[in-house]
Amino acid sequence: MARRCPNVLVLDATIVDASGVVVPRDIDNDDLDTVPQGYDFSEIDAYTLPSRSVKSDLVAKAINDANTEFDLTVGVTTADDASFEDWSNDDGPVTVETGTPPDNVEHGHIETVAGHLGVKLVADPAPTTGTITVVFGSRLYGGA
Repeated sequence: MARRCPNVLVLDATIVDASGVVVPRDIDNDDLDTVPQGYDFSEIDAYTLPSRSVKSDLVAKAINDANTEFDLTVGVTTADDASFEDWSNDDGPVTVETGTPPDNVEHGHIETVAGHLGVKLVADPAPTTGTITVVFGSRLYGGA
């Protein structure tokens, strides 16, 4: 049985720039502040939803402990796109400010029937210090 991938990732904020980084697709273990034991993030492109027949409510929370603000976009794609290349979001990005909670915390939300989940982080200017914590969550409900 496959192990569940950790849903809390603490990233070195300096990997985020104006070009953007898609998490988890564009990260590897060197980009994480703490690497969850036994995981190689260079091999994980997206979070896979557990069922293709149940609607999912998805959320990604970002906590900004970096020295600049960044934009967070939650994205989903279909079950046949495990590489997370053709993802989309209907709502666009939210800006995650610097500071302390609740000012430096934002949530992105999306619903889907099937597929994979990830987030895009974009910062201009790029952070020079700190961390960004990304937390993935989901709730399954009803039939499709």
